[in-house]
Amino acid sequence: MVFQESAIVLAKLLLPQVFEKLPLQELRVLVAQRSVITTYIRGETIEVPHHSLGFLLEGFIKAHGFQELIASPAVLLPLQGNQSSQNIEISGNLC
Repeated sequence: MVFQESAIVLAKLLLPQVFEKLPLQELRVLVAQRSVITTYIRGETIEVPHHSLGFLLEGFIKAHGFQELIASPAVLLPLQGNQSSQNIEISGNLC
């Protein structure tokens, strides 16, 4: 699927410290087995589970309490601490 190939490229480019030592074939298998694409509409809440990564492939998001928009392409990491979700305004697709 196209979104999986996009996620592989973004993983290598945006998180080289995490994925630089992982061979491309192993990364492809990991993404193929464990990735899903989800489309959100404006106002929905996105939650990135612990031990997961999100890749914003299209559109933008606005994190609750921040003025700046996060534009694609971007990596979305799980929140630290007691918060279980992040309220953001969304327009686009998240992988």
